[in-house]
Amino acid sequence: MRRQLSTALVVGGLVVVSLVAYKLAQPRTYTVRSTFAPQTGRSASANLSGLAAQFGITAPGADATQSPPFYADLITSDGILLELSGTQISLPGRGELAVTDALEIPSGPPATRADNGRRELAKMVSATAVAKTGVVRLSVVSEEAALSNALAVATLGLIDRYNLQRRRSQATSERRFVQAQAQEAAVALQSAENRLRDFLDQNRQWRGAATLEYRENQLQREVALRQQAYTQLVLASEQAKIDEVRDTPLISVVDPPRTPVRPDPRGLAIWGIVSMILGGSAGLVAALVRDAGFRRAQHASP
Repeated sequence: MRRQLSTALVVGGLVVVSLVAYKLAQPRTYTVRSTFAPQTGRSASANLSGLAAQFGITAPGADATQSPPFYADLITSDGILLELSGTQISLPGRGELAVTDALEIPSGPPATRADNGRRELAKMVSATAVAKTGVVRLSVVSEEAALSNALAVATLGLIDRYNLQRRRSQATSERRFVQAQAQEAAVALQSAENRLRDFLDQNRQWRGAATLEYRENQLQREVALRQQAYTQLVLASEQAKIDEVRDTPLISVVDPPRTPVRPDPRGLAIWGIVSMILGGSAGLVAALVRDAGFRRAQHASP
């Protein structure tokens, strides 16, 4: 019994000490967190959709890429991480350098080095969408506090630049669309006005005649409706022109990145409990194995 107990204590103690030493040997990490909310704005197509439907015109659809889950997936996408790996960041004592240099990616072909940087960033950068509040939580973890903060700032910058480029591209497409529709609306308005003018020229004494009054009202309504359509299309075209050059952010940073002053908790208490459980189990197994071997040796001896 003493032999089994001593074996269990020795093996269990070694397992516990090894696991705790392994945990203590791990480098400390620093996590930077930031929260932002996508800003949904009205586009030219949103202003046109109701009016265009009256004339059988299919306006560009509403932008469906403004949801928090989209941004959470965008942050961890290969495209953003690959671009992030080549971004220039500033670190205290190291100056301005590329992310691949900050991560100490080994030398090699630029494409291979960038992809290796993307792989490392995939382990460091994460994002989650909070459906209840409509915000996105960004987390960056590394072994340097300044590096985690610089990567978080650079990631937010890339997301904002992506939004700006996408909005300008969309605004250009919408401007071309509404300008073409405005030209058609101008022609339709001119045609409606000509029909009303011809009616008035041909029917100078139309008042009092029910059929002619009805026709005159019908032509007046058509002119008014065509005028409304043309006016809104022109306004939408001007709005699209403004959106093409606007540089205001499309994400609102609720909680900006901050350089952490202390490393992440090691979780030694939980790790110690797990180590004790694993150590006790290993010690018990070792004691049973040794006792079984001892019994076999006794039976085998004369």
